[in-house]
Amino acid sequence: MLFRSLTVQPVPLPAPVARGRRATLTLEVTPNPGMHIYAAGARDVVPVTLAAHPPAGITVGRPRYSAPDVAQAPGAVAAAPAYRRPRSIWRSCL
Repeated sequence: MLFRSLTVQPVPLPAPVARGRRATLTLEVTPNPGMHIYAAGARDVVPVTLAAHPPAGITVGRPRYSAPDVAQAPGAVAAAPAYRRPRSIWRSCL
């Protein structure tokens, strides 16, 4: 999926997952040229997140994120955790 500031690509699972087995869903998030995406922990901005709305019977864990870079927006007082290059977001499912 292509958005104004980033491209999101799901990573295929290596094999089918049997009922009752855990799987990890992975998204590769790539900021578009000249853009950055704020990471968890950034203040006064909206950080990237991965929401899930699973069907009944599926449990989804909290998202885990790649370690961020640091970015400072023009005119900002402090730097904030952000992504400037491709990163991954993971969520485990059962």
